[in-house]
Amino acid sequence: MDKCLGYVFLVIALILESLKPIFIKYGFNDFSISSLSMMGILAVMTGILSFVINRPKLPIEGKDFGSLLLLSFLMLCYTLANVIALKYLNIIKVTAIIALTPLVITIHQAFRIDKKLSKYFYLGFLIAFSGVLLVINLTDINKLSLNYIGVMFSFLTVITAYIYRIKVEEIFKKLKNISSGKLSCYMLIICGFMCLIFLPIDFKNVIKQSSLTFWTVLFSSSICWIYANKFFVKSIKMIGATYGSMLWILQPAIVMGLAPVILKEQIYSQQVLGISILILGILISEITNIYKQKNLKPQKHLSSKIKKENEKILFTSNNR
Repeated sequence: MDKCLGYVFLVIALILESLKPIFIKYGFNDFSISSLSMMGILAVMTGILSFVINRPKLPIEGKDFGSLLLLSFLMLCYTLANVIALKYLNIIKVTAIIALTPLVITIHQAFRIDKKLSKYFYLGFLIAFSGVLLVINLTDINKLSLNYIGVMFSFLTVITAYIYRIKVEEIFKKLKNISSGKLSCYMLIICGFMCLIFLPIDFKNVIKQSSLTFWTVLFSSSICWIYANKFFVKSIKMIGATYGSMLWILQPAIVMGLAPVILKEQIYSQQVLGISILILGILISEITNIYKQKNLKPQKHLSSKIKKENEKILFTSNNR
């Protein structure tokens, strides 16, 4: 029952997480604001709204504060890389690259524990990567330099998102006395303070650009960030990072469906084909990996093998 509820929470988080970059991209398209200023204002507003909505009990215990500080910093790095990528690259392209995150997680974990992955996993990875290349389409020479900046920060988002998701699962096991909702709230508040202190926010330009539309975009992005992170934290606590990352492959398709409606972006047949190939490749890799994990039982297999060998030896000695 907990796992089913975890998947429901993950679907909600997935929809909200898909809406967040769309609103951010909408802000970039309509207002001449730097990515650092957009990130800073967004994080500060999100921290304030999270505090008002959740009203967490303060102060935080010293032993837990270090872990929360680390998670907040990783969240900041992940979101900042994503925001900068959205500044220079089409949202569908950014989302397609970020969709490779679960495969990167699996490959890194396999190398870390010296585990061999199936050849079908790598086949799926190559199929998914070819789908990403179709979506990116770096053949436009006029926009090539901007594409490279966006692609670079998109892959940086993949790396930071991987570290963030793994650390979330690890730290949750230690912080059992803090609920997922409070933990998410603390992280957003700390992230807001970090942005306010360390990021060069251009308040003058933001004030000049102030309008009802601007604040509506920021407010919508903040609400999506608060509840996406809250439901994501709950889902990871229930089903783990591996299964959580697998369902995340649907995000490119959701973004591709919502972007033309909200951003009025034109969708090309090459992008649709690339997203389809990307999802197919990730499915092949993830299903292969999960199937292998379920069927790989080394201790039971080893014990049964030893038992059979002992029975064979005993049978031979009795016949003699």
